[in-house]
Amino acid sequence: MIKTFVITFLSAFICVIAFAQDKRIDSIRHQLTITKDDTSRVLVMSDLSFAYSFHNSDSALMYADKATELAKQINFSRGEIRAMHSKSAILETNGDMPGALELGFSGLEMAQKQNLLLEASMCLTQIGNIFYDLNDNTRAIGFYQRAVPINEAIKDQ
Repeated sequence: MIKTFVITFLSAFICVIAFAQDKRIDSIRHQLTITKDDTSRVLVMSDLSFAYSFHNSDSALMYADKATELAKQINFSRGEIRAMHSKSAILETNGDMPGALELGFSGLEMAQKQNLLLEASMCLTQIGNIFYDLNDNTRAIGFYQRAVPINEAIKDQ
């Protein structure tokens, strides 16, 4: 009886999550179709890439690459870093930890050089997540701790 309840509950929970994720992806895809400004398109493609990252890694990588390409064309560093962050998360999910770390550190370096606090925090957290997945908790915590003061500084902006 309890086993049946647990299985039913978990099945329903998974369906709700999948439906919510599809709805979010549809919403972002619609946003992309109506967005004309190139900088906004880069940010929307990065968001779409991240939304796909746990759902469909091929689509996620495609949108991350398109966002990176457009960001470079229009010299939009913030968007390029966001796309790199998204691609890093995809590579992490797919098990390519060296590639994920390379993108995370590259994005962090760009963000720090241009004083983009939110993007620096995103990269620090992403790098921490990768080290956590590698069971290197000491390094993970170090990167998370570096993100805390940045988050405190930007939360009131």
